[in-house]
Amino acid sequence: MNTIVHTFPQLQDRRGEAASLDCARALALLAVKPSLAFDTYHVSAGSEAPTIGQIISAMDEAIGTSGSRYSMCRVRDFGKIAREVVGRDRCSSGRLIEHALRLYAGFAELDYAFDNRRLRDEIGFEPLPFTDYVSECVRTSRGVGIAEQMRWDFK
Repeated sequence: MNTIVHTFPQLQDRRGEAASLDCARALALLAVKPSLAFDTYHVSAGSEAPTIGQIISAMDEAIGTSGSRYSMCRVRDFGKIAREVVGRDRCSSGRLIEHALRLYAGFAELDYAFDNRRLRDEIGFEPLPFTDYVSECVRTSRGVGIAEQMRWDFK
């Protein structure tokens, strides 16, 4: 979760595409199906993905705060943000954090929602909206430094 940096590099009305927690169920159903109609499927939230603003609100609710603790930032601010994070978490590398922010921002700027219609039609997949389980993500990431979170992201 982006709780240390408190910034998002995109507009709040853009979609926050995240694969739902029930991806394993979707993959298992595809794996045991005798034949598939297509070679590729997107296991994603699709057009029902919540906006970044909705995700931020759900994160604030999970933490128990009111009002937005987050702000939008520009790509040119990433170096400064990375230095601030390094100041709080001495085991972090500023260049690695800045690189990660650029990667995350590059994807977010696409404002792309994957088309999951094939998966919905093939197995009746209904993704769980990220806002429904963001509180669990917040809970399990509490006390985990950004460097450790990034190690998981870049595995």
